[in-house]
Amino acid sequence: MKAMLFCAGVGSRLLPITETVPKPMVDFFGKPLVDYTLSQLADWGIDEIVVNLFHRPMTIKRHILSRWRSKFGLHFSKEQELLGTGGGLKRAERLLGDETFLAVNSDFVLDPSIDMEHVVQMHSKRAAAATLLLAQRKSQKYTPIQTDAEGRISMLGGLFGTADGERPSYVFCGLHILEAAIFEYLCSGRPDTVMSANVKMLRTGLLVQGFVHNGYWQELGDKEGYLQAHFDVLDGSSPLRRAVEMAGNYAIIKHNDQAETMEKLGIDVSSGAKIEPPVALGASCSIGKGASVGPYVIVGEGASVGRGAKITRSVVWRGAKIAPDAVLANEIVPS
Repeated sequence: MKAMLFCAGVGSRLLPITETVPKPMVDFFGKPLVDYTLSQLADWGIDEIVVNLFHRPMTIKRHILSRWRSKFGLHFSKEQELLGTGGGLKRAERLLGDETFLAVNSDFVLDPSIDMEHVVQMHSKRAAAATLLLAQRKSQKYTPIQTDAEGRISMLGGLFGTADGERPSYVFCGLHILEAAIFEYLCSGRPDTVMSANVKMLRTGLLVQGFVHNGYWQELGDKEGYLQAHFDVLDGSSPLRRAVEMAGNYAIIKHNDQAETMEKLGIDVSSGAKIEPPVALGASCSIGKGASVGPYVIVGEGASVGRGAKITRSVVWRGAKIAPDAVLANEIVPS
């Protein structure tokens, strides 16, 4: 089965970080975010992937080729102008062919336990043109989506249908299962969106349905979501906590009882420094004398926190240096 992986966006909601680091390469516990998505695609049995590129394309392409060429057949679609999800998908039509495929954003993390084979089977059994992975709506910043009793999309923001106060609203999780029929509803050579194609298909009577995912999902496309995904790992509400622990590059400190693990990872916490859990400290990082770290702080591998600095609710990337006496709250500190 094939997948389209959207990696072309400029990441405007994560500026200024994404001026130099494309969003798929943004760090998440020591790995580029795109690696988590590609790992799940491999687990789901995807064997061929089309990746669209625009912003800092070679950074993404080099990483994916070096890390993933043994797992997938890889194709890259470099856009001369940003075409959006729809225009990018249309440009890749020849590469995706005429069979069922996935279309996946590269800025979210998802519960690894989701049974994607079941979702695909449900999509095929119902002869849907498109199936959208949905989650419970917890924030007003996302477009509300509703389904009818059979799962068909009955309302999509202000684009299609009307809201039913008796039915729950959901949000799109960034993953479609699609049929080649969608290509007839996409614009060629100019910006477009997959959602606009969904609306066109709904209006012509094709089945565009939702599958409600009740497990964990978090978008990382803006600062709030990016930080929250990290904090969820720290407090254990994210199933990715286990993956981070198994990777063995971070000491996740819950009760100041991780001295053995910190020593094993070469973590240097100076005398007089205060660690207030929950905190994750990466291998070979250092915390200066009198510094205060936490709660809800991730200090990346090889990063250093200067003497007397105070950090709360922030993510410090691997190799970053925090100046002495700096005060940080709700910040992302790149390398």
